[in-house]
Amino acid sequence: MSIDVGPFSYVLNGIVGAKTSTTNVPIAASDSNPRIDLLYLAPDGNLAILKGAASAKKPMMEDIWQKWEEPYPADFSTNDGLLLAEIMVPANAASIRNEHIRNIVVPAIPADFNIIHSVEIFQRGTEIIARKADGTILESGIAGVDDTDVFDAAAAGCPNNGSIGIGPGTYILEANKLFYLSNNSTTNPFYYAFGPAMEGKNCHVYGSGPGVTILKMANNQHYSGHLAVLILNRTTGDMNNGFTSFTLANLTLDGNRANQEIVSAIDGPGLYLSGSVRTNEKILNVELKDSFGYGAYLGNNGSGPTKGVIISGIYAKNCYKSAICLDTTADVSISNSVIYDGSIGLEVLGNTDYATREYDNISITGVTCKRAGITIWCINGCVVSGCTMDITGAIVHSYGLQVHCSRNIDIVGCRFTANKTSQYVTYIDGGGYIQDGSYDQVKFRDCTFDAFQALKVFGSAVVEAYNCTFHAYTYSYLNEQQQEVRVPGACVYLKEFEETITAELKFTGCEFVADAYDTYIFYIPPHSTVISEKCSAPKVGAMSIGGGLFTYDCTGPGLVAYNSRWVAQWGVFYSTPASSSSITMLYNMVNAIPIGTPIKYLTSAGGPYFGIVTAITSNLLTIAGPPLSGTIYMIWTGPPEMVCQVDYLIPGAYATEAKTNLIQTFQKSFSPWHGPPAYLVRISHRALAADSGTAPKVTASIEGNIVGTDNSNTGLPVATSWTHTTTGINASNYRIDLNDAIELRTTQGGSGDSTFLTVSLIFVSER
Repeated sequence: MSIDVGPFSYVLNGIVGAKTSTTNVPIAASDSNPRIDLLYLAPDGNLAILKGAASAKKPMMEDIWQKWEEPYPADFSTNDGLLLAEIMVPANAASIRNEHIRNIVVPAIPADFNIIHSVEIFQRGTEIIARKADGTILESGIAGVDDTDVFDAAAAGCPNNGSIGIGPGTYILEANKLFYLSNNSTTNPFYYAFGPAMEGKNCHVYGSGPGVTILKMANNQHYSGHLAVLILNRTTGDMNNGFTSFTLANLTLDGNRANQEIVSAIDGPGLYLSGSVRTNEKILNVELKDSFGYGAYLGNNGSGPTKGVIISGIYAKNCYKSAICLDTTADVSISNSVIYDGSIGLEVLGNTDYATREYDNISITGVTCKRAGITIWCINGCVVSGCTMDITGAIVHSYGLQVHCSRNIDIVGCRFTANKTSQYVTYIDGGGYIQDGSYDQVKFRDCTFDAFQALKVFGSAVVEAYNCTFHAYTYSYLNEQQQEVRVPGACVYLKEFEETITAELKFTGCEFVADAYDTYIFYIPPHSTVISEKCSAPKVGAMSIGGGLFTYDCTGPGLVAYNSRWVAQWGVFYSTPASSSSITMLYNMVNAIPIGTPIKYLTSAGGPYFGIVTAITSNLLTIAGPPLSGTIYMIWTGPPEMVCQVDYLIPGAYATEAKTNLIQTFQKSFSPWHGPPAYLVRISHRALAADSGTAPKVTASIEGNIVGTDNSNTGLPVATSWTHTTTGINASNYRIDLNDAIELRTTQGGSGDSTFLTVSLIFVSER
């Protein structure tokens, strides 16, 4: 008896072979009972039969032989080869029919291997093998010894637009290939271990799963003078383009940090580094662990940048620098990732042209950072949503959430946490140390900030927050003398060492929770502005108000007492004054700001200052009050009831000699102030009869301090028509408080015959 086996291809023990013609294989004669033989391909490439033991069939009434419990198939456990079929030899049979044969082949290579991977890297026993889709062995060697050579062969053998599949196991790779990153590949030397998409080749690299496929840096690969990268994708030369499609998925990258040297302040070294102008870069379901530098650095080395980046399903832990760093990228989606323990968990960097370049279009969703911060630097257009960050217990110093000199940043539905004794959870940097440009449209919505310092802002940052919660704490401890020492934090803290802070913050519908009585709700230095509208502070906290604080419709014990009637006029004025008494308007505000409206203005020269609008056209607003100078940061307008007018009638000839107390002398009375704090912003006067000689000059004083600065602090000359001050107001003396005394002063007239003086003083309420 015999069977015929048709032609087929096979892979046996890493060797690709083929039976090119039909082979007739003899079958031993039948027995008095049935048996089950095995057809197999032996290691020498020949087809063979392993004879089974004959036995009466069980169950006796079962006719389908595949369901028999006996006879058993032949025992193949001590044989080597490739099983092809089971053959049931009936009792006393003279031939084998097709129904007696069951195909048990497991295909080693699919019919079209390219639909899976162009090249496979796998371990078999102590071997490591790189094999092409057609079965060609590209390279093989001893696992753990020859891994780098095998990976090099796989990268070289993978065609453009192909894929490399890496099987289960740990692969030890050496950074033994030199590449110069800068100056047309002449400077900035790096050494890399694996380069699947070098020189613009498109390639897709897939493992068998994180923790299943592990690419690990060999010992002692990264040190000073030998900066190492586990995977590098770059093109030679600064201006040559890189890939248009690359994927890294389903594996672990292990930097073996404990056995590398840590080299500080170097961009690029780590587990994954890419550069050159490129598109469609994807990193999916990848574990990044124990990096001596970065986890994944998608850089702009070469001509950069990259567009079209998808990063998802990252699990990163213990990266010395950033776990994920995007340097000059656009059209980016980062999602569903968890990052532990690093100086920065997620870092998104851009160039200083962010104010003029097109939107970066970066989306960050569902990222969790634990003991690692988030940095956004010179970015134009980024949405961060549904993320959590907790830097409590960070191994290295963390800035928490840092936003440096950026525009069009929306942070929505996130929670940011730090410790309650020393850390700030945010570092909103409007160019404090490095002035890279302006802040604009940086907004927080529905976020929670919980830390010793909840929101730290400095430089010239401009920030808006809507429906957010800011919870801050005071740290208390006993010193060596067992005395309590209290160190208060702040819900909103505008300070960075001793630098000038010109930040502008606007809060709407937010909650400020001061954990203790001495925890600051707001810490506002001079030149900064905080506007709080419809916010709440459920507990009383401390306040430090050196700049402008303006609260509207706020509730709760911590804020209600600070409610103000001033309304900020955002974006309607030019920041350089037209003159010392006028402001160029960007919009026609004639109907919105009538003449006589109280006004407040903050400039780089100081303030806020108070005044009154004396004229307005479609593009120019004129004021009376302290002079304008420097850069105008903000103007506010108030309701008309904040303006107060006090008139004085001085009878008879009042300037026969110089007087410093006209009210007391001629009215035989005194004029104390009985209202809340206010500012004398305009002094007006006229006489019924003018002096026939030189007109006397009249001004006002508060508590003996002269307010009018015209004519060397003597005031304006009196005429028979109204004369008004414009900017002749001394900002050091024009404030008036409860019980302060008001007086009028005059110089001697030339003839002393000016009579019946009327003086009108215009005050503007502080709040």
